[in-house]
Amino acid sequence: MISIILVPIRRNPASKKPFGLLVSIENLAQEFALNIPWIGRHERRIEALVNLLEEADSARSQHGPALVGRLLERFTFLSTDAYEQHLLDMAKYIDETFDLNRTILCATTADRQKDSAQRVLYDLVSTLAGIGRYKVRNLNRYDAAAREQDFDALLLVDEFIGSGQSFVGRVKNLRRIFDQQRRSIPLIHGIALVGMMRGLRSISSEFESLNVCIALKKGIEDYATPDMQEMEYSVMSDLEAVLASHFEGEAMPSLGYAASEALYSRHSGSCPNNVFPIFWWPQHLRLRDRRPLLPRAL
Repeated sequence: MISIILVPIRRNPASKKPFGLLVSIENLAQEFALNIPWIGRHERRIEALVNLLEEADSARSQHGPALVGRLLERFTFLSTDAYEQHLLDMAKYIDETFDLNRTILCATTADRQKDSAQRVLYDLVSTLAGIGRYKVRNLNRYDAAAREQDFDALLLVDEFIGSGQSFVGRVKNLRRIFDQQRRSIPLIHGIALVGMMRGLRSISSEFESLNVCIALKKGIEDYATPDMQEMEYSVMSDLEAVLASHFEGEAMPSLGYAASEALYSRHSGSCPNNVFPIFWWPQHLRLRDRRPLLPRAL
């Protein structure tokens, strides 16, 4: 049985909106909570959704909440169980496809900052152990591969591939390093939990193989009919206009980083910056803090 939390709306005393409109927003939020379990099971997410719908209503009347609703219907959110199942699928594929005595698994991480690629690599190696592959060579930084010896293939591991430019940049840099060392360039493969279809297509030729568990469409361009696209982009522009243009030195990426229009997150994960920023950006235009629907560590 799914447990749904219905949270009564808390009216902002400073709000001048008619009470009837607030009730409408509350009803809409509760409808979403009933139909979208990853929201309805968590009180904090329901409250954040109410805030987002009110914000969207203020920015673009009924068209704003309606767009938010359509995007949530298109959203891919991985529960813990779904995440673990995809890891198992990845582990089985790797075990069946690669000679793990001659292959090194590498996170795409490039520096000392926290990175979801390292989390996926850690969990993937643990999952491989669960199917009997107890000794798997792995590195938590991709460039460390240039110091390794006695292997034939590298498998770059990540959580999310958006535009694909940073992912393929790792490949090009590795080839450059091996070439400078006058060493044979190993076969380079890529695997990720999730990827944007367009990004994947644009970089696939750079890899011996490139695979993801979930391939995503762009949230507006690949879903809306041509005559609806103009309206949805216009509404999204108005919704983004109430967000701060910068936060802690980071620019708000319109439509998500590289205009990816991504609609993805997972339980206990940090929302990718490729996702529409209305779902994760932490600050309003007038430097007021927001309570976004999805967390992202900046």
